[in-house]
Amino acid sequence: MGISDMDMKEHNTKKGRSKQSFSLIELLIVIAVFTILMSMINSSMNSMMANARSIGCQSNLKTIYNFAMLYTEDNASKYPYAGFTKASKSSPKITSHESYGIVWDDLLSVYDGRNLDLVRMQETGLYINSPKKRGNMTEGISVVSVYTCPEDDILRREYGGDKRLVRSYSVNSHDIRSDTASGFEQYEFDQYAAKGVTSGLHSVYTYEIEDARMSIFLAESPWRLNELGGANGHHVSAPHLSVDPSQSNEDLHELGRFGLHTGETFNYLFNDGHTSNLLVVETAVSGKETSYRNADAMWSRQAGD
Repeated sequence: MGISDMDMKEHNTKKGRSKQSFSLIELLIVIAVFTILMSMINSSMNSMMANARSIGCQSNLKTIYNFAMLYTEDNASKYPYAGFTKASKSSPKITSHESYGIVWDDLLSVYDGRNLDLVRMQETGLYINSPKKRGNMTEGISVVSVYTCPEDDILRREYGGDKRLVRSYSVNSHDIRSDTASGFEQYEFDQYAAKGVTSGLHSVYTYEIEDARMSIFLAESPWRLNELGGANGHHVSAPHLSVDPSQSNEDLHELGRFGLHTGETFNYLFNDGHTSNLLVVETAVSGKETSYRNADAMWSRQAGD
């Protein structure tokens, strides 16, 4: 008994369909594999982007170092001073001083292209192109990003809708001391960093850095009050101030983070111009991370600490 042409055609059609179709289980497997692959790709891309931002941050630090070295060339080999802004503002002795309100990044404006005049330098924070504030930036706005780490996503304050410019970095003022006993009113004039680079109106000479490769010049300090030209966060005297939620960085902790970069690390600029990505505990003497006086290690410009 033979098979008709019609039966053969129907048989071949069914056979073709069975070869082309997928079962529900097969479809689920394909979807699961695709999801896993996409997750791996996204994770890899996020990691690559984070690394790129960290590299951009280190590039910023090296650029700031170049500005600082130009400053030392013009100022008898002295580093830019940290600045003083917080001492008794009711004291004419403090507020009338020509350097009141000027911090280290203001001093570098001569070299970064902003060329701030004295009035703008003395502002306690610079704003993003706001005509309502004396401290507005109408020129050199493109260069201020060098003071901002691309990973620094901590929101800064706003005043009447005016946004402050971000500063992610602080100068090393480890082991602040005072060479006077005249009290707090005089303190901001006379404080100095015995082991750091600068504090108040004091700064060290480049030749006083005994171990430039192993001593920190700038550290990251991303928090909402650290603003370009601002009175807060312009210097850091102990490594724990970068991460301690009871100190400067409650903002970072609110995001569930203990460092700015992958692996809970921070970028640091050293006095020879190189940068390193490190955990806070790697920068200080073990067990002394919270000490203003004895953290030493990379926070001290003195060899052997």
